[in-house]
Amino acid sequence: MKSSNSSNFIMFPHNLASQFEIKRFQIDQFIILQNERLRLALQEQRKQQLALILRNYESETHLLLKQIDEKIVKACLEF
Repeated sequence: MKSSNSSNFIMFPHNLASQFEIKRFQIDQFIILQNERLRLALQEQRKQQLALILRNYESETHLLLKQIDEKIVKACLEF
């Protein structure tokens, strides 16, 4: 009976170490997944911000070109 208890005692730390390794692996996988989700969310946010900036520039450029065209027409009429 004594040797059976000894073998159980020896197995316990090994089993505990295995459980810790499994948990560590699961936590690592969770962190990797969360990092990927965060990367994708930031990428999407950056994409939306760039699209907004481009729309603003296009709008401003359109307005400036319209003003230039009006000045050209006015200059031609005065000439």
